[in-house]
Amino acid sequence: MNIISNSLSQPVDSLSPSRLTVEDKASFRAWCHHFKLDIDNVSCLFGVSKPQVYKYIDMSLETTIRKPVVNACNLISLKGEEKATAFLRQKFESANISWPSSLPIGN
Repeated sequence: MNIISNSLSQPVDSLSPSRLTVEDKASFRAWCHHFKLDIDNVSCLFGVSKPQVYKYIDMSLETTIRKPVVNACNLISLKGEEKATAFLRQKFESANISWPSSLPIGN
């Protein structure tokens, strides 16, 4: 799993949002898990179909995560814990989507 700190080139134990960077499928799965996002949440948040979300999280497929999704994840992470949580809460409440998920995408 490639979770890299923005300030260090070492892997990070703490998955604080401001330090979590999405680069590949493994770090995307960790990002989703950190924010307690399930398939429905990811589909709503990024406006992609559920089958596409499955392609993004299936480690056995060669599918790469689209750059706009990677950039959006990283921008949300830069907000910090409180602002990112408030943003996600507002997004999912306005879409009438349950969040946080009790069964988030795992890593």
